[in-house]
Amino acid sequence: MKQLLLLWKFSRPHTLIGSFVSVTSLLFVALAGEHPGLELLPKYLLGLGAAVCCNIYITGLNQWSDVEVDRINKPWLPIPSGQLSSKGAMRIILVCLVLALLLAMMLSFFFLALIGSIAILGTIYSLPPFKLKRNHFFAAATITLVRGVLVNIGFYVHYKMILNESVIPDTTILLLTLFVVLFSIGIAWFKDIPDTDGDKKFAFGTLPLLIGRRATFRLGVALLTIAYLIMMYAGFMQLLPNGNYYLVTHVILLLLFIVAALSVKLSDSNSIKSSIFSSGFYFSGIYFLSPWTVCMTWKCRIKQVMSALKGNIFLHLPCRPYLFILRPTGLHYFN
Repeated sequence: MKQLLLLWKFSRPHTLIGSFVSVTSLLFVALAGEHPGLELLPKYLLGLGAAVCCNIYITGLNQWSDVEVDRINKPWLPIPSGQLSSKGAMRIILVCLVLALLLAMMLSFFFLALIGSIAILGTIYSLPPFKLKRNHFFAAATITLVRGVLVNIGFYVHYKMILNESVIPDTTILLLTLFVVLFSIGIAWFKDIPDTDGDKKFAFGTLPLLIGRRATFRLGVALLTIAYLIMMYAGFMQLLPNGNYYLVTHVILLLLFIVAALSVKLSDSNSIKSSIFSSGFYFSGIYFLSPWTVCMTWKCRIKQVMSALKGNIFLHLPCRPYLFILRPTGLHYFN
């Protein structure tokens, strides 16, 4: 049990849960209006397993390569705290990489190329001679390419290929991708704000060190606000299914985000770290809203799938969107 808890801590749980949320929600987006059978479940689980293993590989490699920096910035992590040796961490990292590629290989060449591309970007993000995380522009670009483009468009196309449908992205997935791209850039900036001590000592070129904590934070808040305004405009113009629903929910999320941003104390690293985790809630919102809307569009056809799994209990329940709300969490491979 102790070993499992250590593995859980090493995997950065918020990123694991985030991967589950995004991969699952993108399935709902790809299905939009369709009523799949349970034969889709094994392929979904294989894809989810590959994503989780790739997630552990990237976050683990990131920790393994920056032990000295993390002794200052994140001393509670398993390696700098002495709970896990570097050799033990590398074994976990390599096993997860092999598992990710093997699981992806069982699905399709396209999916193998997708997982392989994500793993390669995660590698050059953390390891020399590239170590893209040392430069704020390349670090944000890598995170955005993975989290914003490859995960959203890649998994959407993967699911459409399984369903033998057109892989051309629709308006919903394109707007979702744009939102996540902007949000990923903002979070890439936010995550470096509390780490200025260690980054400065080891000559990292992060944005907070170049323009200051306050300016970085304001820039990130502005970018995230733009992301919400775009979704609100798309809802108002009915570019999304149930556009009014998207408009109202994103107005609420934006107001909550602004209130949370105003409460952050930039002189307090704990306050900044709390704001980073809370930003994961708003980041997750777009994923939750998409399957929620799909559920309403389906007119509760999902109950038939659930009844096949758990008897007839769901057949006697009215469809309520809150039945499908998941616990929000941070969504990013890199940390």
